[in-house]
Amino acid sequence: MKLNTGVEHALNGNAILFVGSGFSKGATNRQNDDFLTGRDLKLLLQKKIGIVEEITLGLAADMFIKQN
Repeated sequence: MKLNTGVEHALNGNAILFVGSGFSKGATNRQNDDFLTGRDLKLLLQKKIGIVEEITLGLAADMFIKQN
């Protein structure tokens, strides 16, 4: 994806920002919950799409997007 396309998606509210490990350590979201680690996010996505076998975060994200 080109940078301009990524920025366009972000401005339209259709993007998720992933940053380096530790960037959000100690930060909370609007519901005052801690941000998920990459592994926890993957497990949450897997649960939502009904996948129990081990897959990557990227694949879990792609599958979640296709189902939703």
